Amino acid sequence: MYFNITDVFKNMFLYTINGCARSDAAPQNQAMQYDLKGSYAMIHKERVIQEISKHKIIAIARGIYGKKCIQLAQALYEGGIKLLEITFDQSDSQSLQETADTLQSLNHTLGDQMLFGAGTVISAQEVDIAAKAGAQFIISPNTDEAVMAETLKRDWFQFPAP
Repeated sequence: MYFNITDVFKNMFLYTINGCARSDAAPQNQAMQYDLKGSYAMIHKERVIQEISKHKIIAIARGIYGKKCIQLAQALYEGGIKLLEITFDQSDSQSLQETADTLQSLNHTLGDQMLFGAGTVISAQEVDIAAKAGAQFIISPNTDEAVMAETLKRDWFQFPAP
């Protein structure tokens, strides 16, 4: 299946990260652990920081779920992008489940090649849903105390908005 590039870029944005993470913080031997039952162990925060520092770009998939998102992630990977944020759509009640299902599918398909995070996270419940779905980092549009506390409790990497 081929993507219409206009449709892809209409629903996807890129973060470029410059100088906000240190690559020397993580031990070299840490990696995401995956078992064949589909459960994912959270990789260490330092490893996420290392990957962000190394690759410098996080693609954002907004409103793209399921098979279409997997195909998008494969194309991004082939183009050199190694980090992808799947956003929660706050205006759509189905988004919680769609985002969780997509994160699980992405981890199952490409979890050994890319890192996947949850975006537009505005509640502790969404942090929990993201955790159960295998997200490796959290991006939130604000500095909500409950989201930050839940993220810190799990020792995750989080981008809170200023």
